[in-house]
Amino acid sequence: MADGARVVVVKGDDASLVSQALQAIVNELVGGGDRSLMVEEVGEANYVPDSSHEPDLVPLITAVQTPPFLTERRVVIARHMGLFTKQDQVESLVAWLQSPSPTTDLVLVWKRAPLRPVSVRCQRP
Repeated sequence: MADGARVVVVKGDDASLVSQALQAIVNELVGGGDRSLMVEEVGEANYVPDSSHEPDLVPLITAVQTPPFLTERRVVIARHMGLFTKQDQVESLVAWLQSPSPTTDLVLVWKRAPLRPVSVRCQRP
């Protein structure tokens, strides 16, 4: 298992292929670890608690900032990222990517292309 955070993007229109790719990636990231302790999934139900609100990344940011418990690493799967189509909606994620937790791997899943591309620049220190 490599040191430092890894961020992987899975994007596609075919749900079956996205699911297969996601499973392979998560299996690689978890390795011989305990999946039930290492993996946390965040999705649409977390981002949009009810239909009267805009999607919010707070649950994802909370997940990636949570330290591992009883394991050396965490794997956070962020599903339904296509919900976020505005730059201001992803600013907290971009800020985390500037200085990610070295013990957390993040898998971002887009099952469909965003309605409008969001342009974000990240620089590694």
